[in-house]
Amino acid sequence: MEMFRMDEAKLTSDQNKKVEVLLNKFSKCISLSDNDVGKTSTLSHSIKLTRDIAIKQPIRRINGELAEEVETQLQQLSDDGIIRPSNSPWSSCIIPVKKRCGGLRLAIDYRALNNLTVKDSFPLPNLNDAVYNLHGSLFFSTLDLTRGYYNVLMDEDSIPLTAFSTSRSHWEFIRMPFGLCNAGTTFQRLMNLVFRGFSWSQCICYIDDALILGSTFEEHYNNLHNVLSCLSQHGLKIKPQKCYLFRKAVKFLGYEVSQNGIMPDRKNIEGITNFPKPTTVKNVRSFLGIVNFYRLHIPNCSIIQKPLSALTGKNKILVWNDDAEKAFNKLKQLL
Repeated sequence: MEMFRMDEAKLTSDQNKKVEVLLNKFSKCISLSDNDVGKTSTLSHSIKLTRDIAIKQPIRRINGELAEEVETQLQQLSDDGIIRPSNSPWSSCIIPVKKRCGGLRLAIDYRALNNLTVKDSFPLPNLNDAVYNLHGSLFFSTLDLTRGYYNVLMDEDSIPLTAFSTSRSHWEFIRMPFGLCNAGTTFQRLMNLVFRGFSWSQCICYIDDALILGSTFEEHYNNLHNVLSCLSQHGLKIKPQKCYLFRKAVKFLGYEVSQNGIMPDRKNIEGITNFPKPTTVKNVRSFLGIVNFYRLHIPNCSIIQKPLSALTGKNKILVWNDDAEKAFNKLKQLL
């Protein structure tokens, strides 16, 4: 219960007891640490190539303490059954990224592999369509899977394609890594299988983020019970520190969701209102990308942003003008 911070939900003592019984019942789908990752047998991730030509990228040199930290993390991933030593002729480049909160995130540059991969056309859900199912909901829970993609096994024949190298070692993924172009659609296909039979008025799932709804405590309890039951049956695990249960308001995919409806996340809005005046075409595209995510909340968005869109054509050099300035400030003001 402490891991889920249930005191923030402001439930009655009887309701809290019911929630505790529920969480104990499905304890096997609750991770105890970041290394406690689920493993589903429902499907695996396969990579199909347009041309079967092994690509070996140059190794990015890493020295000193950073190199030691990288090797330590890779050994931990091996101990956790996420990667294994490789003899594959393929080799992608590893890119260590320092986190803002400290620590290190290891990313693999799979762009060359992705260029040779047959793309998966499986659809992702449209959040705008799902919004209409929020009407009447008073309780909300969000679930986040522990190291989401790692819950999925790689198809044995595709494992060698995921190989990557450091200056000291050569590895390949047993579980589905981040960075593969079809990883998101594979995970969405998995979640559609896991939650088949649920309506969007009960549970909305976008890749590895799930939102459970309910107009009463009992209805929400039953929906959450059924969701946890499905996750457990399919070998998936949630990270309690990133889950919010029985809340009156939650954050979900860049929005604040409550009984009042759906509104843009305040932190993201601050990112728009504090966005500096663009100095390059790339800056303009970045600004429009954020704005378009919230276009449903901006009246006449497409008309207002036309002067900015006109600046983003191919091979264009940014020439800022009065119309662009007005559109830029107007969009920030409306949000």
